Amino acid sequence: TFSVLTKLCGHHDVLIWILRTYYFSILPINDFTMHILFQIRTDIDN
Repeated sequence: TFSVLTKLCGHHDVLIWILRTYYFSILPINDFTMHILFQIRTDIDN
């Protein structure tokens, strides 16, 4: 799913910005959230 978004956005920074803007607005920033975002970053980097 995220690889598709990455291709659509064409740039990782754009994807991260979208994730930050959207998910941070609905989720509290805590260890669980940061763990998910770290996993997403890892998937993107790979």
